[in-house]
Amino acid sequence: MSLCKVKDELQLMISGGQSDMTIPHAIDVWRADLDAPAAVLAQYADLLSADERARADRFRAPQHRDRFIAGRGILRMVLGAHLDQPP
Repeated sequence: MSLCKVKDELQLMISGGQSDMTIPHAIDVWRADLDAPAAVLAQYADLLSADERARADRFRAPQHRDRFIAGRGILRMVLGAHLDQPP
């Protein structure tokens, strides 16, 4: 799945009524697949701050590093969509 498709799906979920930031004390629960293809993983890595990249580099197992990168990238996309800001 490409990063653009992920962004489109996030925007659809947010604008489609599944998430409403106008409800006081609302809680959104998100679930994401952290096993991303290499091309998407590279796009997620581009979203990370220098500190997040350094933290990812400290993981010994590549699978753990890749899942950290995917999780942070997806988190940035979700928060960016909620706040109408770039990830």
